This record gives sequence, C-alpha cells and structure tokens, in this order.
Amino acid sequence: MPEKRESIVIVEPDAGQAAALAELLSSSGYRASLADSQAEGFRLVQTSPVDLFLLRADLMDLQCCNALAEIKGSAATAHTKVLLLLTGGPSERARDWIWARTT
Repeated sequence: MPEKRESIVIVEPDAGQAAALAELLSSSGYRASLADSQAEGFRLVQTSPVDLFLLRADLMDLQCCNALAEIKGSAATAHTKVLLLLTGGPSERARDWIWARTT
C-alpha cells in the first residue's frame, strides 16, 4: 500500500526561492504546491486537504492575519499547520508578533 505523502502549499513571492523550496520538499517526499499569492494559497487550503501552509508573511498585513485566523478557526481547516516565514531580525520579528497579537 503506498504511503500518503504530506501536502504542503507554499506562498513565497520570490519565484527563485519558491521553486528551490518546492524542489527541496518534493525531493524529500512531500507533495509541494506553489501558490502565486496569499489569496490563492488561502483558497487552496480551504478547497483541498493541506497538511502544511508555508507562508512568507508580513504580520503588519491585517488581511494576512485575518485569513490565518479564519483557517485556524474553521473546523474543516483547523488541522492544517501554518508556518510563517518572517523577514527582519529577531527584535523586528518580535515587535511585529507583539503588534499582531494586540490588535
């Protein structure tokens, strides 16, 4: 019986980095799909079984935060793990995280 491969949706605006990440994950046995935008990535998570949503994000973008809350708040997608890739140094990421949690 074939083993189920975990499905990963990648949202990365840099096409070169997105392709390299998808290739690395595919060669490691994952089913990696690229989304051209956050909106497309969120749609993929809501319409097909996705194990991991890998998102280059800006926590200052309220639309992004609201969509993530919707994914984690829906019974149909609550099982989907979300990994945010954030830019900046540790203090900048911490500041953005605190800001996002208090708004």
